[in-house]
Amino acid sequence: MLVEEFLVAVVSLPAGVFNPYSGVKTSILILDKSLAKKADTIAFFKVDNDGFDLGAQRRPIDKNDLPQARAEIGEYLRRLRAGESVADFQPALGLLVPKTKVAANGDHNLSGERYRENGVRASRFLIAKLGEAAEVISGQSPPGESYNDRGSGVPFYQGKTEFGRVSVGPPTKWTTDPQRFAEEGDILMSVRAPVGPVNLATQRVCVGRGLAAIRPVKSRLLTSYAFYVLRSLEKEITGDAGAAFASINRHDIEQILIPVPPLEIQKEIVAEIEGYQKVIDGARAVVDNYRPHIPVDPDWPTIPLADACEIQRGKFSHRPRNEPRFYSGKYPFIQTGDIVRAAGGKITYSQTLNEDGLSVSKLFQPPVVVITIAANIGDTAVLDFPACFPDSVVGLVPKEGTDARFLELVMRTKKRHLNDIAPQSAQKNINIAILKTVEIPLPPLPTQRAIVAEIEAEQALVAANHELIGRFEKKIQATLARVWGEDEPVLDE
Repeated sequence: MLVEEFLVAVVSLPAGVFNPYSGVKTSILILDKSLAKKADTIAFFKVDNDGFDLGAQRRPIDKNDLPQARAEIGEYLRRLRAGESVADFQPALGLLVPKTKVAANGDHNLSGERYRENGVRASRFLIAKLGEAAEVISGQSPPGESYNDRGSGVPFYQGKTEFGRVSVGPPTKWTTDPQRFAEEGDILMSVRAPVGPVNLATQRVCVGRGLAAIRPVKSRLLTSYAFYVLRSLEKEITGDAGAAFASINRHDIEQILIPVPPLEIQKEIVAEIEGYQKVIDGARAVVDNYRPHIPVDPDWPTIPLADACEIQRGKFSHRPRNEPRFYSGKYPFIQTGDIVRAAGGKITYSQTLNEDGLSVSKLFQPPVVVITIAANIGDTAVLDFPACFPDSVVGLVPKEGTDARFLELVMRTKKRHLNDIAPQSAQKNINIAILKTVEIPLPPLPTQRAIVAEIEAEQALVAANHELIGRFEKKIQATLARVWGEDEPVLDE
């Protein structure tokens, strides 16, 4: 009934989009009875990136499919409302599927990938099934009583959560009754939610049901070449997405099609990619390891925080948050999650208050340092625009002689201290009385500004490394595209 009478479109979101609350795969169903009557198709859209990474912190990234998805969904709905044909509508992020196909065999599966035509891509090299050039070993979990964390037996890996960037991380679990093995250098593929990510085994290990081991035939396929090709196909390896958790079996893995050049050409491709990867690894090391540091001079005065700034709690109680009439206005409303994602950098927001909302809140004028006092205690950011925030956030309004950005940098170094002194409870939090007692170093204003300028220059270099990573990832994509005989993407100069 849903498919035949109500469903207009399905929007598939990436697993983890609702972290840290839930990593469960989620889709949006667009229902409209009048439009459904006008269409003999259902539109399926796939969003791979929503502007944030899929980890627990959900930090901002450059990739965001939502604007394009919104535009394509809007165009599809516009055509239906106007009674225009959708036969020539070809969304970049999706596909149109006849309702008869969705209803075929009584399946009514709402996974768009199920209906995608798996046309074989061309290549100037031989296209072969993976099973013809590699052995695929399905994982099998050992009996539960054989597990231990003492290092007894064989290291045991069971899913994507144990993956690193290229190779699996150090083992945390062992088994004395291993069932299926991956050897050192084998490719490990995640076969259950998510399907498709790959890593390399660093030693002989036991693999559980969430993994499969892929062992290339040495005379046909280089492991490193197969690894890079499979990693490039990750989004296309979807398995059976009809269940609550997608999965893929050994037979389906063996059917994956890959180009198989001569071994010498495989070596050349790998050498090129690994050259780019070294640049990426170096830039990523800078990004991962950089921490702003304030060289504190012992001659600087140390004062209570209350002497450096006015400490004011946000004013927006829990009850109005649930009243829609307060929202959608011109006043930015900064939530705790916005500050966590900013992590001391540029802050963004998605909620705004209207005049009614402002009547139960307070508008802070810039510059003001915002700091979280509940849940993620001690996350900070600087507001350069007028804004409101809830009572789970405190605003530090600098007094004369205090630079806002210097204050934010200092408070960032106090995050661990704030968590240590927070009263122990089911949900730790700190109050203004505690904040007032925190002592901070405060050099003369010119010194503060010089330190801020130096750190901002460092952060600009770190941002350049972010950009470098993106550019060289595109170069790797271009190399693999050539293997498939596709045109290289245009790279920014």
